[in-house]
Formats: sequence, C-alpha cells, structure tokens
Amino acid sequence: MQYVCVFIACILHTSYSVAATWMSPVLPQLTSDDTPLEAPITEGEESWLVSGEKLGAVFGCILAACFTDMIGRKRILLLAAIPIFISMMSSAFNKKVIVLIVLRIAIGISIGVTLVVLPLYVGEVSGKDIRGRLSVVQVIMSTLGSAYVYSVGPFISFTVFSISCSMFPLLFIFLFAFMPETPYYLVKKGNSESALKSIKQLSRKDLSEDAINLRLQEIKDFVNRDVENKIYLKDLVLNQIYRKAFLIVLTIRCLVSLSGLYVISTYLLKIIQSSGSSVSPELSSVIFGVIKLPSAVLAAFLVDKFGRRPLLIVSTIGCAATLLAEGVYFYLQETMDVTDISWLPTTGLTLYLLSVCFGIDVLSTLVVGEIFTVDVKSLASACVQCIGFVLSFVLLQSFKPLSDAIGVYTMFWFFAGCCILGCFFGIFILPETKGKSFSEIQEMLDSNKKK
Repeated sequence: MQYVCVFIACILHTSYSVAATWMSPVLPQLTSDDTPLEAPITEGEESWLVSGEKLGAVFGCILAACFTDMIGRKRILLLAAIPIFISMMSSAFNKKVIVLIVLRIAIGISIGVTLVVLPLYVGEVSGKDIRGRLSVVQVIMSTLGSAYVYSVGPFISFTVFSISCSMFPLLFIFLFAFMPETPYYLVKKGNSESALKSIKQLSRKDLSEDAINLRLQEIKDFVNRDVENKIYLKDLVLNQIYRKAFLIVLTIRCLVSLSGLYVISTYLLKIIQSSGSSVSPELSSVIFGVIKLPSAVLAAFLVDKFGRRPLLIVSTIGCAATLLAEGVYFYLQETMDVTDISWLPTTGLTLYLLSVCFGIDVLSTLVVGEIFTVDVKSLASACVQCIGFVLSFVLLQSFKPLSDAIGVYTMFWFFAGCCILGCFFGIFILPETKGKSFSEIQEMLDSNKKK
C-alpha cells in the first residue's frame, strides 16, 4: 500500500513538473510572430515569464511553513493542486502577457507548497527499508511530467497543449482524496486512533497486530521526543543538530539551482536552436524527454543499495564534464566553424540531464524528507526551498542578459564549477543516511560522526 500511496501522491509531482517545464516548448512560440498572445513577448517579459514561477514559489514555501502542521500534509497537498489546474486551463485561452505572468506566479505558489510538503508526506508514510526507493518515485514521476512536455509540447497547438497539462492536477485531486494522512502528523495532533488506522492502511496485510502497535509506539516516542520544545527560526542557527541538518539540505538544494538545472530546462529548446545542432530542436526535445526516465529509474534501484553519497559524487562529476564540454562548444562557435562537432550540443545536454537526474535531483528530494526531525521539518524545509527559489529566480532573471554580456559558454562553465564544488561536498561533508531510521539519522548528526 505504501507504493500505491506514494505513487498517487507523486502525481502532484508530475503536475508540478508539467507546469514548470511548460515554458520550454512554449517560449519559442511566444517570441515568434505566430504567437498565441496579442503580440510577441519582449526580452523583459520573457525574463518575468520564466522566473515568475520561482517568485511565486517563495510565497508558497512561506504558506507551507505556516499551514502544513496546522491543516495536515494531505489537505495542503490537495489545495496545492487547485492553482495548477486553474492556471494551466486559463493559460490555454489567455491572450495577455501580464495575465500569463500572474498565472505563472500562481503556479509557483503551488510548486513551493508541493516541494516543501510532498517530501515530508512521502518520508512519513514510507518504511525505513524502502524510504529511499519511494522518495525517488518523486523524481521518476517528475521525469514523466517533463518527458510529456518535451515529447508532446513542440508538436501540438498552444491551446491543446495547455489544456492537456491541466489534466494531471485534476487526476491527482480525484485519486489522492482517498489516501491516508501520515501517522506522524496524526500522532502529533494526538489522534492515535486515526494514526493506528493509517498505519494499518499503509502496512502489509499480513503484518501482525503486535507489529502494528509497536510501530505506533515507535512513532509516538519519536514524536513526543521532538515536540517537547517549540521550534523557532533562530533554533535552525543556534541548535547544533538543526544547524547541521539545515546546512546540509540547503547546500544540496542550492546545488540543484547552481548546477543549471532550472535554467537549462527552461531554455532547452532555445539553447539547441542557437547552437546550430545537427539534431533538430523538436527531435532534441523528444530525446531530452525520454532519456531522463531511465536515469531516474536507475537511481531508484541504486539509492538504497549504494547510498546517497556515491550517487551525488557520480552525478556532479557527470554534470561538470558535460557542462564544460557545452561551454567549449559555444566558445568555439564564436571563433570557428563547428559543423564537424554539431552533434555535441544535443549529446552533451542529453548526458547532462542523465547525470543530474541520477543524483543531484534525486537527493534534493530524498534528503529533505529524511534528515529533519518532525518538529522542525516543516519550518526547515520551507526555509530551504525558499532560499533555493530565490536563487533560482535570480539565475533565471539574469541568465539571458549575462549570456548576452559575457557569453553563454561562461554560464555553462560557471554551472560546471558549482558541480565540482558539489562533488567535494559529497566526498567530505554529506552524511550517509542509507537504511537509517529518523532516530538513527539524528543520533548520527548529534554525534558529529560521518558514516
């Protein structure tokens, strides 16, 4: 049942991914003379369209921090799907760019809530032996969303594409309404009877009553230990365990942005168009959509077998190598004929997406759900995502003008340098949490030992 519950919950991740990557195939249409809007968008409007979602996500993180523990993980996730549905459906018939920007900000609010709350939900309904595998389901479902966008978006009309994207959050709302609330949240609210029912619903049918009651008692002990003291924002800085966990998760979250994932995903088709690649932008889009899925599936099997640190190290090395190669190509493009290596842009970006899905993207989702304690999880996750989205907003706003000023190759090399730093972080700092319960992870952070 845990697999079914997590799969249905992660349809929201698919919805978020569809909404977030929607701009990639749509952007060339909006800037062309054949735009579905009243007029082609300007460079300034383009910057706000691609970054407005991240600005909205900052507010979404704040809302999640305020209401996740108040109304529950399940209810807030259901509410988060509504703006995505309304905004995607409205985008199909809208003609004004200012309205489209507002709709992107509204989608961002839902994305902020989703990325704070969904990892908490998945982490709290998953058993420790399969928690890593189930957390990776989020990345797989997200990959399915982007695969749909990249594979379908360039080939159908703006209106039909936008309407089809609105169906994902609608499906989530219909199915997730029947899923249980997490037992951790129910115990925290003093509702042991509902928590016991939730545990039974999530457990195997052949699990004994004694095992179920023991699981409930473990959750009670863990929650009681962590809710004795009310947590404030200052505790994330002053408390050694919280500070260490916060900095670890924040580093991984910032690495997602600084690896270039959001920028490259948004400008993917425009980058291919400007590169003179021998592979058409439309075919490249299909390749990008399809190729990410095997990487995410592979990560699902390897994350609990080999651990979190090896995946991050391999992922950052792969990203750095491909980004360096992309930068070299665009640098040479300005000084010489690159026809003989025109296959490199699509090949390099394909390998980059494989690498980033294999580790960086997976761990940004997984570690949030397993390294924070119940009492601090909502606040800390919201702060981490909030800072990450501010960084993403700045990068998306500045990418186009900086690329024009110092060359797109410089931006690729900057992202590659950040990935190299991320590799050293994985080698020397990131603790290994494979196969550990929440309690064991906190003890490891408290003892200051790296295992």
